[in-house]
Amino acid sequence: MSKDRLWTKEYLFVILMYLGNVFSLYYYGGMITSIANGLGGSVVLAGLTSSVYSISPIFFRNLVGTFCDKYGRWKTNLIGILINAACCVAYCFCFNILALFITRAIMGIGFCFTSIANYASASDVVSANRKAEGLGWFQNAASLSEYIGPTLALICVTWTPGSFVGLHMGALLSCVWAFVFSLFVRYEKDPKYIARMEAAKAQAAQAAANAQNTDTPWGSTGKVVFGMETTAWAVALIVLIITAAHSCTNTFALLAMQKRGIESYTSQFFLTVAIGLILGRAVFSRLADKYGVLKVAVPIYALSAAALVGIGMAQSGLAVVLLGLPYGTMFGTMASTSQALMVNAVAPSRRAYASAMYLLAMDLAFGFSSIVWGTVIEAVGYAGVFAVAAICPIIAIFVVIIFWKRVGKAIFLHNKAVAEGVG
Repeated sequence: MSKDRLWTKEYLFVILMYLGNVFSLYYYGGMITSIANGLGGSVVLAGLTSSVYSISPIFFRNLVGTFCDKYGRWKTNLIGILINAACCVAYCFCFNILALFITRAIMGIGFCFTSIANYASASDVVSANRKAEGLGWFQNAASLSEYIGPTLALICVTWTPGSFVGLHMGALLSCVWAFVFSLFVRYEKDPKYIARMEAAKAQAAQAAANAQNTDTPWGSTGKVVFGMETTAWAVALIVLIITAAHSCTNTFALLAMQKRGIESYTSQFFLTVAIGLILGRAVFSRLADKYGVLKVAVPIYALSAAALVGIGMAQSGLAVVLLGLPYGTMFGTMASTSQALMVNAVAPSRRAYASAMYLLAMDLAFGFSSIVWGTVIEAVGYAGVFAVAAICPIIAIFVVIIFWKRVGKAIFLHNKAVAEGVG
């Protein structure tokens, strides 16, 4: 049925547009640290310069999400592309570490604009009955860029021997790529979309005027607090704690394996984790759309909690590698299903803001949880920290159950009815 189609032209153009946007960011990878070292920066300062792009968006997610809902996805995305393109040019004139640091931070702000606009666009064009699966494949574009980008960067840097101009030219081309495909994303000009959004805004305004909170097709999703419904904030909590657990593994798995003398299995471990991520986003998200997030996310989170404990305690490198698969499905499943739940749990007129808060939860977890885990390691050691991290998916299970009973089941049944032509 047409309402249940996933791979539409509009959806493909959104993915291709996002691929260019996210590629221009991940593309630099470790090259920024190399450039920073060449400018005389210390190892610590070089690392901070490389990672500041993930910190600067934290201060702008709220504002950009509101802007995107008010002025549209295409305009928001264009602003981000222009910022990123300007930064690619500015990199050529960064002759000291401070200039490089500021430019990297500004590029993070540019990515703040493009990511919120693109995430919101993906949630707009994917049918309700395949929301999690569609958002999962969309998110896989970032994973693809993360792995391929640095390799292509090494090729581009050879274009101009003796300088990094070729490197920056490659990044600029990815901005051009994103802009070209954005020209084909035209659903915001569709009269049906315009009418639907205007109706949603009017309904939300009427509900606010009457002190109500029933501005979604399936009824009340909670009071609006800090710009978003309370049930959506509950999902943001899931994003925060699962991402924190994922950050623990990303940051300390190598050191933990070194302590046990099995560090030679590290690359295989992260490979199985990556496979699990893809399975979570592409396969288990589809199952969540079909059978409900409760029946899919709860067993996966439970299994991943056990996997986290095993990763911390297993003395066999092969065992750790095998545990990477169920562990990887945790973050992959959470990433796609949680975004779908958040955009479904808010009024259509607040989808961009919900996408912004989804990304903010990830920013905060990736940006600051490593400090917490480092403190935990000092207290309980490397094996213990993974056992503590296993508490995160357990908490997420309880939040999922509460969300499902509160509004999740109603959303699921409504989307099924729409897909079947009943609703």
